[in-house]
Amino acid sequence: METTMTFNDLKKHQQEFINFMADEVVSGTIELNDGIFARTTLNAIARRNGMKVAPAWITTDPSRRAERGSYRVPELVERLASVSPPTV
Repeated sequence: METTMTFNDLKKHQQEFINFMADEVVSGTIELNDGIFARTTLNAIARRNGMKVAPAWITTDPSRRAERGSYRVPELVERLASVSPPTV
């Protein structure tokens, strides 16, 4: 089952985490990887932003599970597309 939420559907704290992720993609700290991230990557982003672990709204939602230990975050792809200029 595919997650169908958009960035605007997320709560404010969820949007903040997506923005943390977007900042790290833009800075080159992490790669976008089609919006699929390992739990270790999500945990590292969380720690760098004052959290103990990756948000449960990502890691406990079965529809976000891409494979064991990897999760889909389509809202990040959408967010980056809305702020990035189109490539020519």
